[in-house]
Amino acid sequence: MSFKDLKTRPLLIVGGAVVGVLVIISAGICALESSPPSVSGGIAFVSTRDGGSSVTFIESFGANATKLIGPFNSVIAMQFSPNRQTIALLGGDAQNTTLYMVKLDSEDPEIQILPTDDAPLDIVWNPTGSTIAYSFKRAGGGYGISFVDIASEQQTILTFLDGKPSLGNWSPDLEWFTYSIADSGPDAGIYIKNPTGVNTIRLTETVGLNPVWSPDGSKIAFRSRQENGQGQIYTMKEDGSKLTSITSESGDNWDFEWSPSSNNLVFVSDRSGNPELFIANPDGKNMEQLTFNDAIESDPTWSPSGSEILFSSDAGGDPDLYTMRSDGSNQRRITRSAGIENSSIW
Repeated sequence: MSFKDLKTRPLLIVGGAVVGVLVIISAGICALESSPPSVSGGIAFVSTRDGGSSVTFIESFGANATKLIGPFNSVIAMQFSPNRQTIALLGGDAQNTTLYMVKLDSEDPEIQILPTDDAPLDIVWNPTGSTIAYSFKRAGGGYGISFVDIASEQQTILTFLDGKPSLGNWSPDLEWFTYSIADSGPDAGIYIKNPTGVNTIRLTETVGLNPVWSPDGSKIAFRSRQENGQGQIYTMKEDGSKLTSITSESGDNWDFEWSPSSNNLVFVSDRSGNPELFIANPDGKNMEQLTFNDAIESDPTWSPSGSEILFSSDAGGDPDLYTMRSDGSNQRRITRSAGIENSSIW
């Protein structure tokens, strides 16, 4: 399965402020571009500058970069809590992965380890920030999806699966959790399940990756895998009806994310010859290309207000962070030689 097929969602995130620091990264490792456009909150990303994968945080533009945790062999997944005061991440390697929480709302960021089953693969917070869902590979074979309650650290199994899951998210009203079985076979498809573990509903019978509810709960977006190896992005209603292709043109399409308003999806496509950023309505209309260059753009993610987009680009030689307005204007570089790993979420 390719990197584009099952990207772990978060390796770059934006959120709340850090008051204290753990390690200050030396000057030059993550220099900031002067006077970038204003983006609310801080930025956290995975940097490889110190020989491993470390979670690094910039509280505000012009501030020093702070290493919060690491280095690991890899950071498999990372995501801010809904209130943007805590970072959840999976750090380690394929055989030994640990779920960490880094709390940013104290004088010195507090690191907590949460219990998980077997080898966790991906994570996602619930909308209230009280629970983290994670997919995992079972030691005896097969896979599963579990929830861990933050306060009690109690774990609850949502489901066991034969095929490898692609983790989705909760519906905004917390009534459903969505996931897909990403392996081809009779069980392939997108499912929703009540978080109590009952009422499983199969929405599609073909492989769909990373099924994600829109913030308003009206639609689910996902990436398909075509026979030619390329991917297309679709939306559908929460009951699986009104399936709509957003990216019907030739080319591969990936790294999609809903805008906070649910009115747009930003994504990466190589339809123009190299990976560029595009935006479209959930019905596929008003498609616009946002970047135009020979560089590789990746991992677009919205600001909380929906007015700006953060993304990674190697336009300067190595992958660094850039921002732009949601119409593609005012593109600015905000880090230099930060050693940023691909995959991002704001």
